[in-house]
Amino acid sequence: MKEYEKLQVNKLINKIRNIMKIIGIKKKRLIMMTILISGFSFMLQAQESSWEKQRAQYLKKQLELTEEQADQIYEALTIGAQERQDIKENTTGNALKKTLWQVDKKQNDRISSILTPSQNKKLKELREQEKMGIQKTVQQMNVPTNPLSNQWAKQRSQYLKKELGLTDEQTDRVYEELATATEREKSIKEKTTGDVQKNALWNNEKERNNRLSEILTPQQAKNLEELRRKGK
Repeated sequence: MKEYEKLQVNKLINKIRNIMKIIGIKKKRLIMMTILISGFSFMLQAQESSWEKQRAQYLKKQLELTEEQADQIYEALTIGAQERQDIKENTTGNALKKTLWQVDKKQNDRISSILTPSQNKKLKELREQEKMGIQKTVQQMNVPTNPLSNQWAKQRSQYLKKELGLTDEQTDRVYEELATATEREKSIKEKTTGDVQKNALWNNEKERNNRLSEILTPQQAKNLEELRRKGK
């Protein structure tokens, strides 16, 4: 059994064990095996139509991969997806962003090791094309210039005003940027999926942070980074 399959089976087993503890049914082994077999069969069927499978097949065509390479890419994508899901369930704040970035880097390094130099070059070009398409998609989204009242953005801007010593003008501008970025994020999640969504969200966050840096003084920007590192 491959590594990504072991991860999924172990997760399924743990869920079943938790169910058994709760309901306290006799003949647990028989019930567990029945559920496990059914669940594993369903899992294998789901794999065939998963985003990871579709992405691997897409890269196979675009990069002219061998069957073995396509299978290895699929495994790398599946392991990465499972690791991200586990991290999101157990991590929050800036630690979440940092850990997800590390998982992405590890996944990309793993994929790079599977490809030839020529294929890696093609993949880099493909990602650039996808990135440009994502940026165009985000720009075409009808996000209001003056977004409606956003409670989170309001609370966050007031918190930053206190922690960073913002002026009233800075606070208003920070609120506008946070509220607008939140609206863009909502639109991205509604209109995109898969890699397009993931990269669009990353670009949205990057653009938001860059605009906030333009509003702040160098010292305020430094203090904001420190707050982020602390998950605040």
